[in-house]
Amino acid sequence: MLEISVDLLLTPNVAVENASMIIENGYVKKIVTGGDKERGAEKLEYRGCIAVPGFIDIHIHGYGGIDVNYLKSEKDLEKMSEMLVKHGVTTFLPTTVSFPIDELKKSAELISNVASHSGKGAEVAGIYFEGPYLSKEKAGAQNPEFLKDPSVEEVKELYRASKGLMKILALAPELPGSSTVIKELNKLGVIAAVAHTNATFSEAMKAFDLGAKLCTHIFNGMRVFHHREPGAAFAGLLRDDVYVEFIGDLIHLHPGTISLIYKNKPSDKIIAVTDAISATGLPDGEYRLGGLEIVVKDGISRVKETGGLAGSTLTLDKALRNLVLKVGIPLQKALKFMTENPARLLGLRDRGILRPGYRADIVLLDRETLEIKATIIKGEVKYTR
Repeated sequence: MLEISVDLLLTPNVAVENASMIIENGYVKKIVTGGDKERGAEKLEYRGCIAVPGFIDIHIHGYGGIDVNYLKSEKDLEKMSEMLVKHGVTTFLPTTVSFPIDELKKSAELISNVASHSGKGAEVAGIYFEGPYLSKEKAGAQNPEFLKDPSVEEVKELYRASKGLMKILALAPELPGSSTVIKELNKLGVIAAVAHTNATFSEAMKAFDLGAKLCTHIFNGMRVFHHREPGAAFAGLLRDDVYVEFIGDLIHLHPGTISLIYKNKPSDKIIAVTDAISATGLPDGEYRLGGLEIVVKDGISRVKETGGLAGSTLTLDKALRNLVLKVGIPLQKALKFMTENPARLLGLRDRGILRPGYRADIVLLDRETLEIKATIIKGEVKYTR
């Protein structure tokens, strides 16, 4: 049994000053105020810290030189999961970019093998396939060579290769066959996302009516807003039943655009993601993404040939600081974007909130700077600074 005491606990919905969490068998047993409430428990004190739920990154392509599309072995993904904990990530979805279907199947099989056993780092909770059913007009850093129209049979193949771990598949709803694929994803229990799309407002709304539940990195890779044709991004903003994910690096979106999202979407339908690539955590230089040459300069990743943005080198702890300290979103609200909301979208009913009966996935933040001080997964300290 473990007792963790902090100056402040954010569930994130409830704030508890001078709180102690009693943890047993990897789960929160109870939360009390004051210290020394449980006899015989190992005690950890994090004074000057805020305890918050573990971060969940649903959209991440790589980290520290490891690329989800180019995994050489299970050890690569295990290493990535171990590195992510220093940024407060306790759960994540390895995310592929557009690639040949056979190659995506190989990645899916490898990822599912890693997810089948608990490791030393953040837990793999599924797979996010970003493509290959995307618009060539809005390809961005998706390799046009691999883009194609949606196929139900291929989706079934990917689902089987993932051993049921396919959680999200992103597609452009204006492509032929997209409606049929969205219906099939609904049957499989997979989240259909609208992404890299030149869809009109009405085409996007049709996709949401059919059951698509998510806008992938909203505004990026989408038709530019026009007052007579607002496009997919504004369709996502206006649908209270649809989640929107956004990249919080203040590069992909102006702070004012993030404020627009925050003020116009229900707070439980917003998700902060990194869209991080393998260059994250590494020096500036040349990398690759889905067969494209990428150049990272001053931490900004771009396609070498076109100069377009290519994912990010963002981490979720940096995103949190950006949202709170630079955009001005209250900490408790910003926390929901990377804890409770993604857990709800993915149907992870045992995490995303700190309360009795939930997993003891906990991040300790410096109360003044919001820097990570420690990361705990299922009651075990995985990182400490």
